Amino acid sequence: MSFMGQLQDELAAAVVFLASERASYITGAVVEVDGGLTRSIF
Repeated sequence: MSFMGQLQDELAAAVVFLASERASYITGAVVEVDGGLTRSIF
């Protein structure tokens, strides 16, 4: 899980996905873009 990517690239990919038709069923979600850092805490 300890992947640390380029923040701009990761955020851009998330935004492109959320703006696409493939994400049309997603509403009111919090999407963590942190390379798995949050998951490693819990």
